Amino acid sequence: MKFYSLIFSTGLVPSNLNVSIVITIPKGKNNWSEPGDFRPISVSSCFASILEHIILQNIDIRSKIHSNQFGYKDRTSCKHTYFMVNETIQFYNVNKSSVYMASLDAQKAFDKLWRFGLFFKLSKSIPNIFWIALFNYYKVSDIVIKFGGAKSVPFRINDGVKQGGFLSPYLFNFYINDLIQNCTDLKTGCRLGDFNSSIISYCDDIVLLSPTRSGLQSLLDKCSEYSKIWRINFNPKKSIGMCLKHRSGKESCNDFFFNESKISIADESIYLGLPIGSHKYLENYWNEKNKKVQKSLYSLNGIGCRAFGLEPFTLAKIYGIYSQPIFNYGLELCHIKKSKLKEYDRLQACLFKRNIGLSKYARNTALLASFRINPISKLYYKFKILFYYQIKNLSPVSGVLDFLKNHYKTSKCPDRSFIKQLKDTTKIIGKELEESNAKDCLEALDDAFLKKITFRDKDELFRKIRNLCHLISNDQDNCTYYKFILYKVLNEASS
Repeated sequence: MKFYSLIFSTGLVPSNLNVSIVITIPKGKNNWSEPGDFRPISVSSCFASILEHIILQNIDIRSKIHSNQFGYKDRTSCKHTYFMVNETIQFYNVNKSSVYMASLDAQKAFDKLWRFGLFFKLSKSIPNIFWIALFNYYKVSDIVIKFGGAKSVPFRINDGVKQGGFLSPYLFNFYINDLIQNCTDLKTGCRLGDFNSSIISYCDDIVLLSPTRSGLQSLLDKCSEYSKIWRINFNPKKSIGMCLKHRSGKESCNDFFFNESKISIADESIYLGLPIGSHKYLENYWNEKNKKVQKSLYSLNGIGCRAFGLEPFTLAKIYGIYSQPIFNYGLELCHIKKSKLKEYDRLQACLFKRNIGLSKYARNTALLASFRINPISKLYYKFKILFYYQIKNLSPVSGVLDFLKNHYKTSKCPDRSFIKQLKDTTKIIGKELEESNAKDCLEALDDAFLKKITFRDKDELFRKIRNLCHLISNDQDNCTYYKFILYKVLNEASS
């Protein structure tokens, strides 16, 4: 620790401490002729990372970050951000008000951040010894580009926060904190109870929400003004404006301007990997994800993920680890109709049965349970239960949750609201989530999905099904006989 004590006591930082090796990873299948065709991955020394960690523990900037910023905070993620955006839209739409939304694209927000502006803000908020150490640490910020087997000479970087740096996301959040405060102070945007949802941010992914066109334009003007002062380059061409109408809404999404340039207008968009738009758009989104699941499993045919290839239990494990999670992201937040959930359950079962050589008409429930493959519909409700217990005591999301629960007791609750989806989950498990704990609710969910299986000793049944599938996979000469027995067992299990 003497090394770090000397840095803080003298303010001097070794010139070779803050050197990062940047490895370039090609994006997609482009020609790779431009810098933008590569994704940079930065590797720093452990000594630099420890220094950043020590500084973060002593400057306490995390507690100063606005509640509307959800990036890199304890216990929050992209899902909490999307929850706030989606619930705001659903709340206003069900109350017969459209929502005007803008999603801002900050070009290379981390890489091009104005360092002197950052340190000017930090000078008023952190102890002087840590400010000097951090300033001098960034003063000797060098990178080395590694491409193939060659390395460049080190060269100095004067803009941006350090890529891959432990401190970087927290510094960025602190830098744009004033922007969030300025937008909420306007009071022209949306609200959910006491929560001002006019601007919601996950690091540099910023969404503006207002029930009026003029309100959204005021928010855009405020962001435009801030970007000029603090040198944040928002790209109007990649930013998106939307008008999310209620069912009888006739409003049109006229032009919006940012820095005197028009921003693109869209009917739907993807925010943090999840869909915002019409019911049809959401349905297409989940249909595409289902196709990706199928494609991912078929791509593994070469390693034996097919009939008479790998052991069925091994194939089920690979499916659960590699393919199924493609579909899972966002299940806790998005609404899927019961008919579509049944369709996805059927398609998943057919995919698995096809890859272990069984008929698509074989009964699903006991077969999938034997191999511990959860139906999509079960995962849909399971993730909602887990997300509820995650947010019930998490500020400010818990405050919004309580407001919506109270509001929807006396008014219509839209299907696409998390509150309505919780009510559907309660009906499935037969328990009130507020009066139970997560473990009891998940056990009730398991019972609800296994009640179709009438076989008394389920463990014995599952062993029998797995053994028969093993024999089918390994004995092609007699597989027809084993299939006959398996289909009989599956029919008896769910009779």
